[in-house]
Amino acid sequence: MNKNTPLSPRLKSAASFVPRGCRLADIGTDHAKLPIYLIKSGVIKNAIASDIVCGPLKKAAENLKYYELTNLVSLRKADGLYAVSDYEVDCAVIAGMGGELIADILSRCSWLKEGINLVLQPMTKPETLRKWLYENGFCVLRELACVSGRF
Repeated sequence: MNKNTPLSPRLKSAASFVPRGCRLADIGTDHAKLPIYLIKSGVIKNAIASDIVCGPLKKAAENLKYYELTNLVSLRKADGLYAVSDYEVDCAVIAGMGGELIADILSRCSWLKEGINLVLQPMTKPETLRKWLYENGFCVLRELACVSGRF
């Protein structure tokens, strides 16, 4: 990611749903590209970027250093939302994984119904995620279809 590289259409569509001024958690961070973009665009002031795998977090740290944002994005190694507390965030983005995994991550977090905005982007099994959301008292407020890559 260089200083002139825009986000992919997939991540840009997720970014469009993040409320201005929110406290963001990017779960399964994509090398911290989303928090970097949102901070550089003036949408948010800081963020938490979390991943269960060390590789993406190492790349995220490199990207944050490159963009001089290491003091604005907290990197955390964790499974899902385990490293995030309800008082730290207003919005959680969970993007780029399957609908079943996203539903599993959400099911293990008891504080989500306390006014947290969710930006969810399932790459597979969206019907599984949608079913879980409705069965657990969530509603879909807005949707956007996005094509990324070749089809």
